[in-house]
Amino acid sequence: MVGDGPIRIGWHEWVVMRNDPRYPAALIRRIDPGEPTEHYRVVSFHHDPARRELLGRFRSLEAANDSVRYTVTDRQPGSNFGLYENRPRPR
Repeated sequence: MVGDGPIRIGWHEWVVMRNDPRYPAALIRRIDPGEPTEHYRVVSFHHDPARRELLGRFRSLEAANDSVRYTVTDRQPGSNFGLYENRPRPR
């Protein structure tokens, strides 16, 4: 399953995967480790750091991870393809 937990990429940083196994959904950073103000800041992922958006600040890594949502897609009944159902057909 994609996205069952954050992946540690540094001492105080994690990447969160969701629907796409090759493209991160969010980044988590621990702020003020070991201090009473310790918290986890969650930002959406974008290759351009200026386009990342703050998703929230949380007291635990679990809460930070749970704040990152999956993208829900419309699936046609009986379809195993989901969004790919309307893909162009080869000619």
